[in-house]
Formats: sequence, C-alpha cells, structure tokens
Amino acid sequence: MLLLLDRYYAGKRDQGPAHVTVNLVPALLAAGHRIQCLYTEDFASVPEFEDAYFRALADEEFVWVSSCSSPWIRRSLFRRTRKQHSRIIVSLWDAARLLAPNKTYRFYQKHYWYHDKIDRQRRVARGADVVVQFDWPDAEQPEKTVFFPTPQPTRLFHPVDIEEKRIDVSFVGDLNKFDRTRYTAAFPAIATAGGRDSERIRLVDYARILRDSKLSLNIPDFRNGIDQLNGRAFEIAACGTALLQPDGPSIRRFLEPHREFIPIESPQDFADKSRYYLEREDERRSIADRARRRVHAEYTPERMWSAITEKLGKLSR
Repeated sequence: MLLLLDRYYAGKRDQGPAHVTVNLVPALLAAGHRIQCLYTEDFASVPEFEDAYFRALADEEFVWVSSCSSPWIRRSLFRRTRKQHSRIIVSLWDAARLLAPNKTYRFYQKHYWYHDKIDRQRRVARGADVVVQFDWPDAEQPEKTVFFPTPQPTRLFHPVDIEEKRIDVSFVGDLNKFDRTRYTAAFPAIATAGGRDSERIRLVDYARILRDSKLSLNIPDFRNGIDQLNGRAFEIAACGTALLQPDGPSIRRFLEPHREFIPIESPQDFADKSRYYLEREDERRSIADRARRRVHAEYTPERMWSAITEKLGKLSR
C-alpha cells in the first residue's frame, strides 16, 4: 500500500507529528500491510511529487490518501492511478467540514480561513473509490463511505490500575474553541492542559493525562446544528476513562449513551454529572469498562480493513 500523508500537523514541524502518523500508520501495519509513505512536505512542486508518486506506486494494489488538502494531490492523479489498477482510499477526519449539508458547509466556508483547503479535500474525496470517515453522521456519497473510527495505538491509549487514576476530571485540548471555557468554568476543579492541535503538549503527556483521569470531558464542534465527533472520544474510552460529552447521532453510531459514555446537555449538567459519578465509583467504572472493551474489540485495525475491503467488493459487483 502506498500512503500519502503529512509528516507534521498542519504541515508545520513545530506542531509535532500529524495525527495520521500516530494513529493510522500503526493501524495499517497492525492489519498486516506493507506500507510505503510519501510525505507531502518533502516536495516542492506537482511534477516533483508526481514523479516520486508513480515511481513508488509500481505494483501497489492500494493507495491511501490522508493528506487531502495538499495542493500536490489532485483528482487527475486518480485517473492516471486507475490505469495501473490500483484502488484509491481517502480518509476524511474532518468530514463534518467537508460533507455536511450546504447550510453547514457554508458556515465553515465563512468562518474558517482554510476554506480553500476544504474545497480541495471535497474534490479529492469525490474521486476516491472508498471514503473512510467517522466524525459526521451523514455522507455525501454513502454508497462508497465506510464509517469507522481510527484504531487507537494501545502503547499510548490503554487502561491503568484505578489507583493510578489520580485526576478526578480532565479536559485536554484547546480551550479557545466551541465554548469550552463555559464547561470548565462550571466545574473549577477540572484539570486542563493543551491538546494535540494547539497549545500543544507532548503526545505522551496527552495520553498520560487521559489514562490517569477518572472522568474526561470531550467537547467537539456542535455549533450551527453541527454534530461533529472527534478522535478524543475514542482515546478517552481506550484508556478506560469515563467519557462525558454531548449526545448526538455521530457518537451513537459507535458508543451507547448512559452505558458507554455519559451524555451531557449543558455546562451545568456536566458539573452535576461529574460530581455524581465521582461519588459513585462502581457506576463510573462500569461505563468506562464497557466503552474500553468495545473500542478494543470492535474498532481494531483488522476490522477497519475488513470493512474497507467489504465496501470495495460491493462496489466491484
């Protein structure tokens, strides 16, 4: 398999490794794939990239495109790729911004400086054989979409003994987004730290805080009717930590409310449920354990690849 990806988050060295290099690459290796990686930052022009791409492609059966916003990756590239009988897989970890209904899509175009990259990703996704997404309940092209969360690397996101969970409630991420400060203000005892995207901390420290927490808050983007789901929900669950987050169709596709995560409706509801579950360890641990077992049993590299090949098989009939 030839994998096209970014080496760094947002293409910037000081932002640390891109999510895909941490999560997707280990997952594909665990599923038994031999992988060649082409990093977009290593090229200065389209001809230079395409020359390296077609030399690397050779007899590869699959091409997995993660760096959909790169100007080097164009739909015309896919037409030439198919002549070599390779299948093209595109992963959209920002599917909410790409494949949303027009009203929401226009909202993102208006409020995000990188709307040109969003348009580019949308065009690339339309040229793929299969699209993998998890963070939005609907798909622009459902017939070729696989809904599957990125399998979490167990060396980072794994449970620890209850005695090691010394943090009552945590939030790890950018507090400047999505009214998150309203939630943290409602429960002043919450432990907060920068996330993987901004106000960055090291990935090992990010994972350690999630592992060491009894409860952890996740606030994805739910403005303007958006029902986004981000990867933090699965990272928290994989650590055996009880997840608190707003309910919605996106998360219900993968986890069951009240049994595998704690749904919250407002900042005050978050504060009330944090106090409730801190006082009821058995209930809290039952929810966390059910989510952990499901994430580690169902959302594995092998199952992800099985879902992709099943979709490819249906499309080939």
